[in-house]
Amino acid sequence: MVLVADYFFVLWRFGCVTFAEAVRGTSKLHLLVWAGLSVLVASGTLLQPNLQSAVTLVKLGLVLGLTLNGVHIAVLGRRMAAVDGAPPMRLLIRGGLATVVLQACWWGAIVIGFLNANR
Repeated sequence: MVLVADYFFVLWRFGCVTFAEAVRGTSKLHLLVWAGLSVLVASGTLLQPNLQSAVTLVKLGLVLGLTLNGVHIAVLGRRMAAVDGAPPMRLLIRGGLATVVLQACWWGAIVIGFLNANR
């Protein structure tokens, strides 16, 4: 779902959709993204992670960063939805940085989970 949201803004960047259409498209995904994150956290809790492991703590930190960044993105999305016309550069930079943080946390947690599962 997160990659779909990023795809909407790639479409905007290449002029295939308007900024407003990209924001509307991604706003429809918020519930699914939060539901997916909730299911992943719940299932991870049921697996009884080893909280003494440094790698597990790093993964928990990444998931916390992902969650906090998600709250930031929700607020940012409301500000983007209020934009009429061309979005200000500052808003675009915040969106870009939020996307980088999101991808780093998401893929970092996935890689750690994969490596832990294959030990």
